[in-house]
Amino acid sequence: MKSPTLPLLTLVSPQALPWQYGLFVVLLLVLGGGVLYWRQPWQTADSNALPVSTVERTTVTALGRLEPEGSAIQIHAPTASQERRLAELRVGLGDSIIPGQIIAVLDGRERLEAALEQAQSEVKIAQAQLAQIQAGAKAGTLTAQEAEIERITAERQAQITAQQSIVAERQAELDNAEAELSRYRTLYDDGAIAALDQERKQLARDTAQRRLETARAELSRLQTTQAPELQRARATLEQLAEVRTVDVQLAQAQIQRAQALVQQAQANLDQIYVRSPRGGVVLDIYTHAGEVVAPEGIIELGQTAQMVAIAEVYQSDIQAIRVGQKATITSPALPESLTGSVTQIGAKIQAQNVVNTDPSSNIDARVVEVTIRLDGSASEQASRFTNLQVEVQLSVK
Repeated sequence: MKSPTLPLLTLVSPQALPWQYGLFVVLLLVLGGGVLYWRQPWQTADSNALPVSTVERTTVTALGRLEPEGSAIQIHAPTASQERRLAELRVGLGDSIIPGQIIAVLDGRERLEAALEQAQSEVKIAQAQLAQIQAGAKAGTLTAQEAEIERITAERQAQITAQQSIVAERQAELDNAEAELSRYRTLYDDGAIAALDQERKQLARDTAQRRLETARAELSRLQTTQAPELQRARATLEQLAEVRTVDVQLAQAQIQRAQALVQQAQANLDQIYVRSPRGGVVLDIYTHAGEVVAPEGIIELGQTAQMVAIAEVYQSDIQAIRVGQKATITSPALPESLTGSVTQIGAKIQAQNVVNTDPSSNIDARVVEVTIRLDGSASEQASRFTNLQVEVQLSVK
């Protein structure tokens, strides 16, 4: 017969098994000590842990570009000369120019110089006529009138010469329009353009044809008909018999008229000379000799004597930027880093213009433009790198 199972306390009872009771007490002590041992290091570490400190930010980094201080300007031809061709370009890329320097000459100089010489000769003729009238001699009056006839004849000849130039220009326009039409017909046949484009070129060619025919008709009229002024001058020559005050006044008025024509001819001639409104360095050339003046103008001019860096600072960083802060500008294209100071902080948030080549970067970031004026030696080094993309590090300590 098996004995019944005894409770644990009965098994370790000191009256039943003294050695088992002692072993049980030892096990309890070992287990309790182990628990205290493993909990003590965690409690010590927690009690001695240091508080987390925040690291103060000392710099702000942004992308930017180099450009002349005051920005660059595009020099255009006079408004009335926008469709003229450039006969001569007198500057080259990188040249330094001074205010008022002639940078280009438009076409038509010979014709305008001839018109100026004609106007000057008319002044001399009118002055000679006045001198003859004031002398009081009938022969002198007759001579002056003959000079007037010569003037009118010369004026008619000048009109014919000018009209011949216009005919030549219209012929050149027609040749160009026909060449364009031929090219567009080829493109149309190849299916590269729409019929509307070809029709526009056809209209341009027809217009050029009509303009040429009109110019030729005017030239023919000048060559085959006699000027009414010449007829009146000859009639006056036959009727002159004495010197009168009215004749003197008329001669003086003719001198004034001739002098006004000289001023007008000189102004027309001056317009073909394109002058720089200010000094600087030629950064780009938009129109070369023989080309029609481009919509962008003739050249781009910048004052590279003082360069600046335009940094595009993220809107989240702009509160840390102050005028006077130092900046360091770097780029693989620069032989060494450049230095400068913040002189202006933009007043508006705008889209980022200088894009990072990193594909993971945010290309739609909102930024504020910060202007950094480069130091003397740094500005000199940067003068050859207008529009260069750079990295700008601003010290905000």
